[in-house]
Amino acid sequence: MAGRGGLVGVMEEKERLKRLILAAQGRLECDLVLKNGFVLDVFTGDILLGDVGIIEGRIAGVGRNYRGKEELDLSGMFLSPGFIDAHMHVESTMLIPSRLSKYLLLHGTTTIVTDPHEIANVLGLEGIMAMIEDGEKGSIDYFFTAPSCVPATQNETSGATIGIEELRKLSKHEKVVGLSEVMDFLSVLRGDEDVLEKLLLFRSRHGHAPLLGGPELMGYVASGIDSDHETVSFKEGLHKLRAGVFLMIRNGSSAKNLEELLPLVDKNSLFRCCLVTDDLCPKDILDFGHLDHLLKRSMELGLDPISAYRLVTICPASYLGFRDRGAISPGKMADLVVLRDLREVEIYGVVKGGRFLRSEEVQELPYWGGGLSDLTNSVNFKPFFTDDLKIPLKAENIRVISLIPNQIVTEAITIKASSHGGYVVSDRERDILKCVVVERHRATGNMGKGFVHGFGLKSGAIGSSIAHDAHNIVCIGVDDESIFSAINRLRELRGGIVYAIGSEVVAELGLPYAGLMCDLELEDLVKRQMYLEECLSRNGCKLDSPIMSLSFLALSVIPKLKLTDKGLVDVERGSIIDLFQ
Repeated sequence: MAGRGGLVGVMEEKERLKRLILAAQGRLECDLVLKNGFVLDVFTGDILLGDVGIIEGRIAGVGRNYRGKEELDLSGMFLSPGFIDAHMHVESTMLIPSRLSKYLLLHGTTTIVTDPHEIANVLGLEGIMAMIEDGEKGSIDYFFTAPSCVPATQNETSGATIGIEELRKLSKHEKVVGLSEVMDFLSVLRGDEDVLEKLLLFRSRHGHAPLLGGPELMGYVASGIDSDHETVSFKEGLHKLRAGVFLMIRNGSSAKNLEELLPLVDKNSLFRCCLVTDDLCPKDILDFGHLDHLLKRSMELGLDPISAYRLVTICPASYLGFRDRGAISPGKMADLVVLRDLREVEIYGVVKGGRFLRSEEVQELPYWGGGLSDLTNSVNFKPFFTDDLKIPLKAENIRVISLIPNQIVTEAITIKASSHGGYVVSDRERDILKCVVVERHRATGNMGKGFVHGFGLKSGAIGSSIAHDAHNIVCIGVDDESIFSAINRLRELRGGIVYAIGSEVVAELGLPYAGLMCDLELEDLVKRQMYLEECLSRNGCKLDSPIMSLSFLALSVIPKLKLTDKGLVDVERGSIIDLFQ
């Protein structure tokens, strides 16, 4: 029976291919014909007036000889290939994939490649497989890269480990397109055996190399890692392009590198670059959109429209090896964006898998329910008391994490400690606030304690179960009672974000799926997020994305100083250092 089933499948494929070939020649009626549109040819850079024939979810061709069961006149409108985000973390949107998908489709995105290392750090292979399953229920195509560094380093405690056996299983999955951002660049440069073994499992190896240059960059790229999304300066980007690195120009909610890096894009380098969002918070999706926002901003900064659209279509498709999408040409998937205005990126509707949907119809797409319902018990930390939050004064000076607005890199500064009763305390006047990271996976009792400059909070504490990459509990506060209240409320919510003042919880957002995501409607989610941020703003915090900034304070692979459950991390040295200096 298996053999017969296989034979039937081959025959069906032959028939589908034959119908596509005949439809491409105009000898067979298409399912849908998009008529009289201005078609963006991302191969030659031309804009052509023509019709696009579509049959069984594929583009038959572009021309004037197509007839269809349904014909749609798009006179005066533009047709672009569907947008592709080559590097995004779904978890940062706080929505599970199936819920998120229609909001991305609304903004012209038809395909994303997501790195699930956030959920992998919490729930391992089980979490990744659940994300893949849930993505299948959405209205766009989700592909995945296999997390390379779970845990990211040995300087933090994660909830799971993705080792060689887990990666071997993922390397064989049809939805996994490569090894994701290799963050532990020090291990790569040392040629550590376990990292080499991981690299050799995948032909496509995606990078993560902030500020790397010189011989170290040469060694990193020699490993077969050939892309990077962590570049922050023009000079750094130029060196990486010259080394053969495919440059993913990132502009997300926290890290905004587009304005600095876009001048690197010209006719020579264009096909070695693309635009990505990396981490995007829900409010920014609601307010600005997705890749459509980056497109518009790129053209405002002076990039010509054809080049801009190439950066979100054929360029990422070529790098990722997606031969079936990224262009409007015969045989490609019928994923298109219909635009009223090319420069304003004003979207009239989308075609996904051959089905045309006006924007208002995308808004009404049904939600079929998620596949993460079993992953809601991930907050498990050892009980503690307010006295456990105290930091005895041991020396005059302390090391402090200094935030840089709109960046995930931080500075390391040394200041004179403020103290009371023999303990180091927050200093609101100098904007030096206590920061605590509590291990929440294994109930080890680990608690890292330090101080942060630049957050601006004047009262209370903000805590979150989103803390890249291990996603322990991170909390910044003015006083220990507020910190204690915020952290313990997070346990009751099974994860999320909480703002507390003293013993009172002022605002909260529950994120029960792995402590990272929910299945709320985007508008409802943003309302709760906005109320949290309004509370923070009223109490002194002036950061554009305070919740996102909070979530990156424990990211121990991004320079210079970070805090994990094991203590302060000097990222450049790759080691735990003392709070006191």
